[in-house]
Amino acid sequence: MLVVASLEFRMNEPPHLIGLFCDQGMIGSAYLGMLQVGLMTGCGIWDCVLLTKSFDISRTDIPDQVKQLHARSPLRGVILPEPMSAMRELVDSLSALQLPVVRITPPGEVRGAYDICVDNRRAAHDLAGYLISLGHKRIAFVKGPADHSDANERFGVFCQAM
Repeated sequence: MLVVASLEFRMNEPPHLIGLFCDQGMIGSAYLGMLQVGLMTGCGIWDCVLLTKSFDISRTDIPDQVKQLHARSPLRGVILPEPMSAMRELVDSLSALQLPVVRITPPGEVRGAYDICVDNRRAAHDLAGYLISLGHKRIAFVKGPADHSDANERFGVFCQAM
């Protein structure tokens, strides 16, 4: 038996690995850090281990990379934040491996995945309305990455509300 960071692993039993796959642009972001903390808390409750892996999303062989990773380290499920949650071929590949897939803020529905969504329209509208009700007239908006559909949607609705 091997003890690592107070987690106990039996040498003949693989740990229950949950994959968090993100694009390289998320590395070092506060969003990824908060996501990892929340997921590690859940993994602690359910006796799982979080495996975080970043990918260069400009490459077309990500599904193959994931298959190779899964062959080396069998996963029990995968979590995909945007923009990876929008990669239909990746979701299909994970489903073919019979892995549960959770997509965070995906830009559309895909069969075989569980989706966690936010009502961006209402959130942005409520935020703008609240700030306006306080008497603010000059309001800045920190938009987020250009390839993030949630960020774009929130910004568009915020501009309309303003």
